[in-house]
Amino acid sequence: MRLSTFGACNRSHSTPIIIDAAQPRHWAKMISRIIKGTYCYDEATRRLFGAIVTGGQLNDQRRALIDLTIRRLKGSGMWDKLALLYVPAAKDSFSARINWKNPGTTTLTATGSPGFTGLT
Repeated sequence: MRLSTFGACNRSHSTPIIIDAAQPRHWAKMISRIIKGTYCYDEATRRLFGAIVTGGQLNDQRRALIDLTIRRLKGSGMWDKLALLYVPAAKDSFSARINWKNPGTTTLTATGSPGFTGLT
């Protein structure tokens, strides 16, 4: 795991890119920058990554999808209207219980013995 990949952004070394999810070449560019460590994640995305890495799993493609989701929510104005956001489509149960809007607060707690099948 490369913490520099989602640490504080150095804007002088990272140029913003616009991602169109329908364009495979945009995904390739985004993933390439993530792998090189030159992609600058949104601040809310970096906070979420910090919560996930304490007990969850992230790969480069998952990081890209998470960042794109948060950026689109912000771009549409929905992010500011949300108090809580849980995304149960996750690789592991820990990541599925995290509040994306404010990681570290109101994390869901499993009761009983729920089953969980993570996404691959």
